[in-house]
Amino acid sequence: YEVTTAALIDIGQPAIRYLVPELTNWQIAPYAAAVLNALQWTPGSDEELVRYQVALKESDFIAVNWGLVRNVLTRDLYSRDPAVVENALYALIGIGRKEVIDDLITALHDKGSLPIAEAYLNSGQNRLMDAAEIWAMNNGHKVHQFKKGSQPVQWGRL
Repeated sequence: YEVTTAALIDIGQPAIRYLVPELTNWQIAPYAAAVLNALQWTPGSDEELVRYQVALKESDFIAVNWGLVRNVLTRDLYSRDPAVVENALYALIGIGRKEVIDDLITALHDKGSLPIAEAYLNSGQNRLMDAAEIWAMNNGHKVHQFKKGSQPVQWGRL
C-alpha cells in the first residue's frame, strides 16, 4: 500500500483520472481517497464529494450532510455496476442510520444477490439479518455467516 500510494503521489495530477472512479470500490476507495487527499484534489460533483468523504470515513461530513449522503448512496444501490452497489450498501451499513433500513431491504428485494444477502446477514442489524435469511430462503440460496471480525462491515461501524 505505502509503495503504491507513494508512486501515485509521485505521478501527481495525471493519476487523478484513474483514482476518482475507484471511490466507488469499497476495497480500494480508502487508498484512492488518501492519494487524492495528498494531491489536494477537489471533487467535481456531489457524487464525487460524498464518495470521497465516505472513503475517508469523515463522520462529521456524513452527519452534517446526511440528506445528500443518503441520496447519493441510495441512488448508487441501483447502479448496474456491482462494485458501486457493494460500496453503497457497505457504506450505508457502516453509517448505521435506522432510516435507511427500509431502503436497504428494498434494494435486496429489487436487486437481490447472494453477496448483498450475506452482507446483511453479517451486518449485526437484526432487520437486515432477517431480510437476508428470508430472501435466501425464497430464492433457493443459503447465506453464510462469517467468522466474527471477518465481516466487511458492521452496522454503525464505518
